[in-house]
Amino acid sequence: MPDFIAGTVRGRHLAVPLIRARAADLDAIRLIGIAAVVVGHVWTSGPFTDALFAWHVPVFFILTGYLWKPGRTVRDEITRRSKTLLVPYVAWLAVLSIAFMSVEYLRSGSLPVEALRNAVYGGAFAVRPYSAFWFVPVLFFTAVLCRLLERFPAWVAWATAAVGLASSVLAGSMMAKTPLGIALAVPCLVFVLVGRALPAMVRRVR
Repeated sequence: MPDFIAGTVRGRHLAVPLIRARAADLDAIRLIGIAAVVVGHVWTSGPFTDALFAWHVPVFFILTGYLWKPGRTVRDEITRRSKTLLVPYVAWLAVLSIAFMSVEYLRSGSLPVEALRNAVYGGAFAVRPYSAFWFVPVLFFTAVLCRLLERFPAWVAWATAAVGLASSVLAGSMMAKTPLGIALAVPCLVFVLVGRALPAMVRRVR
C-alpha cells in the first residue's frame, strides 16, 4: 500500500501517492539543473555564473546517488547507464556536430575538423559548442565506479572519493584532459555518495 500526501485543490481534499509527488519534485530539480547549465554556458562570467557553477552539475550526480538502486551487477549498471546516458550523448553530439559543421562550412568554406576531433575526445577539450557535454560521460563513469565499489565496505568508496578530491585540487586540469574526462569520475564520486546518504539523513530529520 503506497504512502499518500494530502492536499486541497479548489476546495477538494485530494490524496496523492507519495512516490508520484517525489517524482514530480525530482523532475523539477532536474529541469532547474538543466536550465542552470544552459544559463551557465551562455553567460560565462560574473558572480551569478560562479554561483551557478557551484551546484548546477553536482546536482545531477547527487540525484544519481539519491535514486541509487543497491544490488545491481556492474554489467547491468553499464547496460542501463549506456541506454540513459551514452546513447543520448552520442545522438545529441551527432546532431550538434552536423549543425555546427554546416554553419562553419557556409561561413568559412572549411570543416572544423579539429573541433570535432576534440569533441569526440571529450573532457576539457570539448569546448564550445560542446562545452555542456563533458559531464554526461563523466556521470556514466562515476556511476559505474560507484557500482564497482559497492561490493566493498562503505569507507572504501568514501576514501576513494577523498583521494579523488585531493587529486583534483593538485592536478585537476590534467584529470580533465583524460579521454571523455574519465579521471574526473573519482572526485565526482563524492557527490553520488552524498546523494546515497541523503535518504537516511532525511528520515532522521523526520
